[in-house]
Amino acid sequence: STSPTAILSGVSNLPQVSYRSSSTDFDNKEQYPYFGRTVPSSSSDAGAVVSYLQHLNVEYVGVIFVTDAFGSSFQKSLQDAAGEVVPPIRTDSVSFGYRME
Repeated sequence: STSPTAILSGVSNLPQVSYRSSSTDFDNKEQYPYFGRTVPSSSSDAGAVVSYLQHLNVEYVGVIFVTDAFGSSFQKSLQDAAGEVVPPIRTDSVSFGYRME
C-alpha cells in the first residue's frame, strides 16, 4: 500500500514517486511532504467527468464506489467538482466494501 510507505518516506526525509497512485489523499503536502506521482490525482479525472456530464446536460448523477483509497477519493472529488459547476450537478453516492482474497 502506498500510504504506509508515503508516511515512512516523509518521516525519513526520503522522496517517494508513485507510478500509479491517484488518490487525492496524497495531495496533502503537510502529511506527505516527500510524495510525488507520475499520474494526476483523481481530482483531475473527476473534473473531466463533470465537464462531460455538463456537456450532456446531466442534472443528477449516482455514484457507486468501492470504499478503498481510490474509490473514496474519486467519489469525494467527483462530488466536489459536481457541486462547483453552474448549475451544480446533484450527486448521490453508495459505497460498498470489496476485498480480494
